[in-house]
Amino acid sequence: MNLKKDAAIAWCLWLLIDSGMQTSVAQAQTLAVQDKVHLISQLDEEKSLTDQFRQNFIELGFPIKDIQCTNFVELSQDGKDRSFGGYCHISSASKQREVMVCDDTMIGKFTIKAWGFASSVDDLSEFIKNNCPGGG
Repeated sequence: MNLKKDAAIAWCLWLLIDSGMQTSVAQAQTLAVQDKVHLISQLDEEKSLTDQFRQNFIELGFPIKDIQCTNFVELSQDGKDRSFGGYCHISSASKQREVMVCDDTMIGKFTIKAWGFASSVDDLSEFIKNNCPGGG
């Protein structure tokens, strides 16, 4: 029995459940062992990322009135390059939609997925890795 690893798994599982994301013990074990994926839970960082995503939508010409993002994940690759993703509820004057978004802040690969996704850490992490890899 490895108490340090068990405590890390329990902490990751609690964070996932607390954030409302669909999860399993296997996902928590993956997060505890894999130090490249981090859930973001500080409110100031969440607000900053939401503001960044809002600005990205505006720069792309989306007529959004409101954006609320949750369940942020940071993906670190090669130890230094960072990408971020989350689930956002966006609304315009006539429409509302849940979307999955990611961005590599260094290069600026803002990507939106508007359908065909589940609210899970695994889906979001794969989406970030495939669409917004850090530094490349």
